[in-house]
Amino acid sequence: MNDTLDSSFGEIASFQRVSYYQQWIDRSLREADPSAPKRREDVETTVIEGDKGTTLAYFLLEFTGQRDHPDQWLSVDYATRDGTATAGEDYIAVADTLILYSGETQAAIAVEVIGDETPEPDETLYLDVFNPIGGSFREGVLKLTAVRTILDDDGWIA
Repeated sequence: MNDTLDSSFGEIASFQRVSYYQQWIDRSLREADPSAPKRREDVETTVIEGDKGTTLAYFLLEFTGQRDHPDQWLSVDYATRDGTATAGEDYIAVADTLILYSGETQAAIAVEVIGDETPEPDETLYLDVFNPIGGSFREGVLKLTAVRTILDDDGWIA
């Protein structure tokens, strides 16, 4: 526990990193979320905010390059970043490491969007992916960035 409003996903992931069964846990969690996109076509770039609780916005990380070694794990670090949305008010910030195990080419990253009943304009947040280990992005690419739009459902009028 800490004073920062951050994602329980990060706390769970920290525990998993020290677990002997990390690969099994990670794969089981990925398979257990029926809402997570499994194909590029399933990715929603917008998410409705909702009035209370949280809604999940998904990012699908797909590795299309070559691994340094065919049976090696790939890892990337990722972190959310404010656009017009603010961490702690509009979404719960996440920062962690994602591992793609041997045979895996993609995995979803979930970000919790915080619901409220305040009329406001639609807002954006970013997910930066960086520091690939065991593979690489295209030549000269150091960071990948994706954006999600949080759609206000509380009657904002521009």
